[in-house]
Amino acid sequence: VGSPRHAETLRPLLEPYRGLVLVIAGGAFAYGAVDRFRAMLAAVVGDEAGARQAFAGAVELESRIGAPPLEARSRWWRARLLGDPGGTDAEAVARIAAEHELPALARLCALLDA
Repeated sequence: VGSPRHAETLRPLLEPYRGLVLVIAGGAFAYGAVDRFRAMLAAVVGDEAGARQAFAGAVELESRIGAPPLEARSRWWRARLLGDPGGTDAEAVARIAAEHELPALARLCALLDA
């Protein structure tokens, strides 16, 4: 919701789960790396260094486990919240969307260019 006060409350609650993937229903659905959510909270409170570090962990983990759509989401959020001056995240999101035929992801990628 963009509330720094709420983000500060939630940040320490996610710390024990860094480096893990958030799943529900016995692994039937994966939301992505907990580090992505840690990064988003860090960005909301203005901790850019913490956000960059957590986003890097999320992208690395999601890439390592072979989850391109999750990696693309982490890259999209990183570009959205921290900027993407070189366009590397936007390019990666577009590539993943094209390679895996993910039209909704391609539409999200267009928002980075706006």
